[in-house]
Amino acid sequence: QNPERRCRECPDKESNLAHMLQTCPRTHGMRVERHNDLVDGLRRGLERKGYQVKLEPHVKQGNTFLKPDMVAQKGKSFVILDPTIVADNASFSERHTQKEERYNVDCVRQFCESEADNTGGVGPIKFSVEGLIIDWRGCWSRRSRKTLLMLGLTKGYIDLMSVKVLVWGKRIFSCQAMRTDF
Repeated sequence: QNPERRCRECPDKESNLAHMLQTCPRTHGMRVERHNDLVDGLRRGLERKGYQVKLEPHVKQGNTFLKPDMVAQKGKSFVILDPTIVADNASFSERHTQKEERYNVDCVRQFCESEADNTGGVGPIKFSVEGLIIDWRGCWSRRSRKTLLMLGLTKGYIDLMSVKVLVWGKRIFSCQAMRTDF
């Protein structure tokens, strides 16, 4: 193993693009900013399509709470959306399943029902949970792309969100490459 290729923060890891963009502790803050920028872009797009969007609501679950990234509401229809940016070798289907298992629970459904009651609606709500899975190379899972299209976002807007992720990747890489604190 070439010591020059090792991460200075994580000496047991190779300092490559995947490591910098997905796991290195030195880039954690920028990865959070990348995620938040993606969430904000999706929020703006959904609001333009007539959705009311709540960001990171705290949904009580026993002694703790769940905090999905977005709850998009149009009338009595609620979609829990939780975007994640994954490595290019991650299983998209596993990530979708993880998001569904986490948020397709009674307390989240009850939260949505109370939100519907607050807006004066009557009758049952429509409720679904979708993980929005994109890899750090800007590739959406087919299911996520289909979900975003069904919610009314255009192909061009979805591609713009991919570009956001790629631009953040360049920022993170450039920032890491220019660091002088080693």
